[in-house]
Amino acid sequence: MKSDKKYADLNSFISFLKNTAPNGTYPGDEINYVAENIQKDADVILYASLSYDKAIQFADNKLKSDKIFLEKVLRNNPNSIQYIDNQFVDHHDFLLNLMIGFGTDKRKNAIIFNYLPKQIKGDKEFTLKALKINDCVASWIDEKFKNDKEIVLEMLKRGETKFFSPYDKFKSDREVVLQAVKVDINALDSCDDKFKSDKEIVLASVKNWGVTIKHADNVLKSDKEIAYVALNEDGWAIQHLPIELQNDKELVLKAIENNWTALKFVSEEIRIQFLKNIEVRKFIKANLNKIRNKDDTKLKEILDLIVMFDNNTNKNS
Repeated sequence: MKSDKKYADLNSFISFLKNTAPNGTYPGDEINYVAENIQKDADVILYASLSYDKAIQFADNKLKSDKIFLEKVLRNNPNSIQYIDNQFVDHHDFLLNLMIGFGTDKRKNAIIFNYLPKQIKGDKEFTLKALKINDCVASWIDEKFKNDKEIVLEMLKRGETKFFSPYDKFKSDREVVLQAVKVDINALDSCDDKFKSDKEIVLASVKNWGVTIKHADNVLKSDKEIAYVALNEDGWAIQHLPIELQNDKELVLKAIENNWTALKFVSEEIRIQFLKNIEVRKFIKANLNKIRNKDDTKLKEILDLIVMFDNNTNKNS
């Protein structure tokens, strides 16, 4: 049972916190049950803040106004930002420097941004700076920025598609679409039709999502350069190419190298030509894990052909 007599002095309480802190399970809220002089000690508050959001409330006014001390508390536990003085919550440079100090810890940055008041999250300049520090804050950005091109572009550059959809005003904006196709598999399908014949945009899309070549116009679907890039990313993209490219041996080989099961999408003649090659058969047998559906009849036929050609090779050797 918790008691205000459990820790008789400052040193014993700090020792308790230090000894239990490495386990990550110590009860920082024990600070509620010790003498006032112990509660107000800076070291006690810092240790307690590791697991107790409200520990900062026990600090005296001097500590509550000490920027360096507050940064230490918030680095221990960003949830504590709910309980610090508004003068710091409203101070852009303090918040941004704090976020920079978290380095690669995206979770802590996201927590800080999430708890900020609406007027701070609604500030465009602050939002842009926060995004550039850590893209995790994208999930908490004010909805009012969904029509702000600069914010949308910054989010897309960081892989966040929250504000890009086929229904917004940016589907006809080339600059935005060019960024969107790099991070959103649906962007090429959703954008204005004029971009489906834009080689740079289609290339950017298929480089990241090979199968999106199906959304390109017929001219670009027949472009061997684009087809090669698409197959390098996903062999299954071959099913969306015109017949003449499905029969192109260089492209078929590239599809096989990426995913040999793409053979099921080419003509029987081409399939047999490749399966007669012993190196191709060895490659397939070494990559049977590529099979997505063990009941796929086309793939069963391919495996049967491999067995047949292997048997013929053995007989002739």
